[in-house]
Amino acid sequence: MLKINSFMGILRRILFSLLILSFIACEEEPEPGETMYDSIAALANTSSFIAAIDRLEFDDDFRSGQAITVFVPTNSAFDNFLSQNNFASLNDVPLEDLRNLIRYHILPVSVQLPALGNGYYLTASGSGPGNDLLAILVENPGTKARLNKNVQVVNQDLSARGGFFNTIDQVLELPTILSVLRQNDAFEEFSDGMFRAEGLADSLLNNGPYSLLLTANTNVEDALDERFGVTDILDLPDLTLDSLMRYHIVKGNQRSDDMLTASDFSYETLLEGVEVEIQGVDIIKVDGEADLILTDIQTTNGVVHICNALLDFRR
Repeated sequence: MLKINSFMGILRRILFSLLILSFIACEEEPEPGETMYDSIAALANTSSFIAAIDRLEFDDDFRSGQAITVFVPTNSAFDNFLSQNNFASLNDVPLEDLRNLIRYHILPVSVQLPALGNGYYLTASGSGPGNDLLAILVENPGTKARLNKNVQVVNQDLSARGGFFNTIDQVLELPTILSVLRQNDAFEEFSDGMFRAEGLADSLLNNGPYSLLLTANTNVEDALDERFGVTDILDLPDLTLDSLMRYHIVKGNQRSDDMLTASDFSYETLLEGVEVEIQGVDIIKVDGEADLILTDIQTTNGVVHICNALLDFRR
């Protein structure tokens, strides 16, 4: 859980993390030894993961010594995943779905978790719109690291030739825009508003892609007090709340690179007939007031950007 009062500092570290992940090299590289495949297979409770690797024919990749960091669900974690999704066995999971899922458990870099810090990191799963790489949230990466808030690392920083692997107590679900909201208590106010607005959460879950312009609790609370005289987003009238939330959702998977090079700075929102203006050079600004302080948290049905202020749909 990210501390709200240190949220800005954490966001700066997260932004840095997203930019440099592909270039991180662990200061203490693992000594040559067993391949990643053999090291994982040697554990007593990882045979389901190995079976998935074999079915996908990824075994050569895991024996190659390439620099990767792997999160390995235990057998019981896979059993729960299969049961919850009504699969009798791993062989019943559609091959492409399994491929995307397993790749989401891989960071394309060799690194011990404490070297990462709290933040979002790119995985090897290109399951986003346009094959963009999905992001994973790493928190408390010391001795009790968590992933996407609720997945616990059981055994951490086990070494193999070329990289490190960690066993985890659940299979990681591919992220959606809604799961990014749920995974971080710093977005609780915004999340409450999103789920209160009639039909909006269902639309975000089942349609898209969309781009969510998200902001943290303190920014939401300050704006609510200044503009509407309330301190809780759920105290807003239904119509106002609905308009406010829809104004923060842009149609399409609008990544920062696309927005920086766009010739048209106006973007259609889910608030019917209302557009938001996004443009910038070094800093991307929204409506000329809010800055995007973290961009491109990629999910399967869209991308999340974090603003340093709540947007005003009445402008």
